[in-house]
Amino acid sequence: MSAPCPVCSFDSNTVSPADAAVALRSYLRRYKSVLARPKDQELDADDPALRPGDDGWSAAAHALWATIGINAVNEALHQVFIHDHPDISVPSIDPAAPPPVDEDTVAILDRLSLAAEGLAVATENATASQWKRVGETSHGDEVSALDLVRIAVHQGIHHLRAAERVMREVVGKP
Repeated sequence: MSAPCPVCSFDSNTVSPADAAVALRSYLRRYKSVLARPKDQELDADDPALRPGDDGWSAAAHALWATIGINAVNEALHQVFIHDHPDISVPSIDPAAPPPVDEDTVAILDRLSLAAEGLAVATENATASQWKRVGETSHGDEVSALDLVRIAVHQGIHHLRAAERVMREVVGKP
């Protein structure tokens, strides 16, 4: 694997399958704490979680992208587990083009919860031999099943930290 992420400092080399399942299951609680509004505040277009930060992404867009990434990894992992050297793809981010947020944060968090739980279950149910299986990216690089899960955990952490930064920028929320 690679060195720690230069943006979020996450080191995926330290993540085992068991660690990944725990991290994935923590995302709903962690993202919810970042995106949560006071109980009496309506969710609407003025929701601070929907306002873009300095990077042009809203906190909700970061949560949505984490969901997209986790779902893509889950599909790629499934392909690696059932096929020999399948072609796999994990979406890449265009920092200039955040995903459009056309749902409220509650719906995004629901989707994140389903995606993270699905990948956590797949991770827990994998056998030792399945972790050695590999797929091939469109660039011809081999990616192991464990690398895929580590990518998903990194996506979750990376975008969680970015969402936290956005919320600090737009409302001063720690």
